[in-house]
Amino acid sequence: MRISTRFTVACISLVSLAYVAFLGKSYETSLRGIDSNIHAKVSMDITSQGWKPVLPIPDPNSKSQAGGVYFNDHPFFYFWVNGWVMRALGPSAWSARVLTATFSTGCVVLVLLLGASLHSSLYGFIAALFFLLTKDIILTGATVSLDPPMMFFILLSFLLWSKQNWLGVGIATGIGLWFKTPVVLLIFPTASLIALQRGEFKTDFPKIWRAFLLALGLGSLIWIALGLVAGWPLVGDYWVRQLWGTAFNGRNLGQKIDWTMFFRMVRIGFLPGLPFLLFAAIPITRQRLWKTRPVQVSLTALAVLILLITPMRFKMDYYFNPVFPFLCFLAAFSVLEILKRVEEDFYSIFTGSSSVLMAFLLSTPTSLGPEAFVALKKFIPFIQSYGSCEEPILLIPGGEPIGSAHDYRLVLNFYTGRTVDIEGCESVGTVIRKNEPQWIILSEDNYKRCLTPDEKKKFPTQIKVGHQLLLTDEIPKPSETDLTVLDRELKPVVNCRPQPYTQDIYHR
Repeated sequence: MRISTRFTVACISLVSLAYVAFLGKSYETSLRGIDSNIHAKVSMDITSQGWKPVLPIPDPNSKSQAGGVYFNDHPFFYFWVNGWVMRALGPSAWSARVLTATFSTGCVVLVLLLGASLHSSLYGFIAALFFLLTKDIILTGATVSLDPPMMFFILLSFLLWSKQNWLGVGIATGIGLWFKTPVVLLIFPTASLIALQRGEFKTDFPKIWRAFLLALGLGSLIWIALGLVAGWPLVGDYWVRQLWGTAFNGRNLGQKIDWTMFFRMVRIGFLPGLPFLLFAAIPITRQRLWKTRPVQVSLTALAVLILLITPMRFKMDYYFNPVFPFLCFLAAFSVLEILKRVEEDFYSIFTGSSSVLMAFLLSTPTSLGPEAFVALKKFIPFIQSYGSCEEPILLIPGGEPIGSAHDYRLVLNFYTGRTVDIEGCESVGTVIRKNEPQWIILSEDNYKRCLTPDEKKKFPTQIKVGHQLLLTDEIPKPSETDLTVLDRELKPVVNCRPQPYTQDIYHR
């Protein structure tokens, strides 16, 4: 297959644009609420005592970690690797995202290569472009997430399968099991169903079975390592409580099965690709493309994922993230025939426009990173700059845009090292008298409703961002407040007690 110079340059531009989307602008934002701050802290905790991982990992969401509450939601390998990346580059919101951004960019490359293997270079490029521009892919790639590594190994296994490299399939899926869930084994049911459809099951099944056994054997190494270091009950806890409990017991939260989540996720998250996906039905139907390899692979993989994830009692919309590459393969047919006529010109136009877009993004304050709580990002530099790390913070929930107060407690702990009490309105007075916090974060409504006049006098300095307030008695003259702290890049602390992670010789 002849590879043109324009195609090569366009591919380089695509990869560069991916890194700008996933990482290049993310340094401007703090760690996002929900999972990013938890994963960043866990990454530092697990690498706090040298190369041997610290297991079991204390649960960051547990205020009292001495009682045996552990973070055991995922295999530890991603956090161990991410922790060393953060230590090598210096712990920050930016370094916490490097590994996720790298895997996300790798996914873009693999979508291109898999599309080229299934159909053509232009087809792969179009699908990769759709994938890169997908709203939920950008949001996930700019956080600290385990989904991009899982998608990377899913796509790698499909690419190796398309090349009939069964040894590679077994190795890729086996290593993929070290990162998140058994969904990474998607290639095996998909390949089996496609072999049945094509009448090749007798010849392919022994190869599929051997690759599957290799994947299980290689994947089990992470659980053997966990058992040897932290004890075998922790291995059982993951498979029984986390995996089985999430899928079938709904984490004991009494949820009913949500049969429509996949369709809501596609409607909201698969933009701007959704209209192209709908239009793709025209060429697929007219040209009877459902019998072609890319459509057959995409529809089969989508069917397996939907049937596998939909019956889970507890699930989030991002559980469906692995469907995006296959939706992009289908959407690519909507413009493939048009771009075939101007293929080389298309590559030139893309290279030029992507260069302009990257220059614009990198030279303006526009941020692609998902900032969940802008006020918190503004408050943290003041807390870092005044007082001492021994001073507690009181967080009164209310008005947070996304995530829970526990998520933001972790963000505050990660960046300031201070303990954070979360209390409702009715307990504020007791906590102020007992714990004597020097900082209070609350909404304007809660300021009027929760604090007495005497308590308001105790915290004379107010810093307001949006509808949130930071109250303190640590800045004696509000008129002389140092506003230059807002220009600093946020860095997590390493030498305060209590620390967000242990200071040691391995920390740079």
